[in-house]
Amino acid sequence: MASKRRNMFYENKKQETTEIGMFLGTFVWGAMSDTLGRKYVMIVCLLLDFLASLATSFSFHKWFLLACRTVNGFGVVGTTSLVFAYMGEFLYPEQRDTLLLSLELFWSLGLTYIPGLLILRMDFSTDIGFTTYNPWNLFVFVSGLTSLLALLALVSLPESPKFLMTDGQLEKTRNILVRMFTVNTRRPESEYPVHLVIDPVTIRRYMRLEGRHVSMRQESTVYIKGLGAAHMNLFRTLPVRIAKTCLIDFAVSFSYWSLVLWIPELLYRHQMYTKGGEGVSLCEAATGVPGGGQDAECQSRIDNDVFYHSLTICASCIPTTLVVYLMIMYIDKRIVLGNPFSPSILYPCSNLTSYR
Repeated sequence: MASKRRNMFYENKKQETTEIGMFLGTFVWGAMSDTLGRKYVMIVCLLLDFLASLATSFSFHKWFLLACRTVNGFGVVGTTSLVFAYMGEFLYPEQRDTLLLSLELFWSLGLTYIPGLLILRMDFSTDIGFTTYNPWNLFVFVSGLTSLLALLALVSLPESPKFLMTDGQLEKTRNILVRMFTVNTRRPESEYPVHLVIDPVTIRRYMRLEGRHVSMRQESTVYIKGLGAAHMNLFRTLPVRIAKTCLIDFAVSFSYWSLVLWIPELLYRHQMYTKGGEGVSLCEAATGVPGGGQDAECQSRIDNDVFYHSLTICASCIPTTLVVYLMIMYIDKRIVLGNPFSPSILYPCSNLTSYR
């Protein structure tokens, strides 16, 4: 039993370290994007995610793998969070809810992409000196390729005009607005009605800072202090709203990630028991993995049923996203989020029952 618990400990750490990295990243990327720009920070996050995935695919030790997954989560949370702010700052308020929700559709498609691709049978094992390259290594590498492709696509996109304006870069702001005008309307630049972008508050602030020279150490100290102050101000100015938002996000994320991460693992454990001729319930299968002792052989090839389970669960998010996309056009988003028949509420309620 002790050896089984140790085995389950390392299995759980693979998922937990990614979440720990995401938790740490939330304190860094948001404030950094307010000072360096949405686009720049997203590029850094995507590059970090790709490099971490690449290193993970060549991992030679479990602790090295866990460290890489922590870095992976640290980068992933920046991109997945900032993409909503980045896209939202290009949209009219009337468009924002529906078009931002469309990002969730691509999230669901991305979740189905990896298990769908890996259903193709891959049975190989290559010795590369310091480790053996197996199908799961390729799985991690292919996952990281999507971040590299997104990075290359993001390079050609402009910075958020709202960020540039608040940062005092008014000429760049106008250039991006002109570019948006010509692309969206297919009309010449000369017909753009705004000839000068002026933000008096920002102009006065930057005129006071003009000519001041500070050392890199002073600049770093000010930035770190500002990072902490930015998070403290959130709870000082709007404590009730921030607390409610955090609670809602926690509840939704808890049920969502339980569905995506735990159910495929539970079905896999149940299948391992039934293959051995044992009749067990899902609750009993959740307590351990058969053959998970200290001397158990490490399986380098992942059974295709794992991918089928993941594909089915991830694909089930697509119809729901489409339904919510249509609902948000006619119903207040707060009603949609708090609907008592919402899948995010029905799912944890269904887990209160035990079945064989």
